[in-house]
Amino acid sequence: AGAARLWTDIVSLVRFATEREDALVPFAERVRERFDGWILQQANRGKTFTAEQRAWLDAIRDHVSANLEIAMDDFEYAPFVKMGGLGKAAKLFGAELSGVMDELNEVLAA
Repeated sequence: AGAARLWTDIVSLVRFATEREDALVPFAERVRERFDGWILQQANRGKTFTAEQRAWLDAIRDHVSANLEIAMDDFEYAPFVKMGGLGKAAKLFGAELSGVMDELNEVLAA
């Protein structure tokens, strides 16, 4: 995770230097804040998640923090494969999986 963390922190530094961000904050911290806001927004819309879905969402958040994005192929690797891989994610989120991933990519890595 060291090289990935370095890369995402460089992204934060560039965003700060180009005045896209007003404060220099580690990328992982920014992603966590955005994720918490997204979860709150979902709750305000009446959308709730099961504990198992939330565990997946947390893992997706952590993946984006380290890799800048999430793709379906990423479910073939740790930690997702240990959680049941793409099949389990599809079962948990159904037809909403692709939309949730697209939305999280947009919101978290913005």
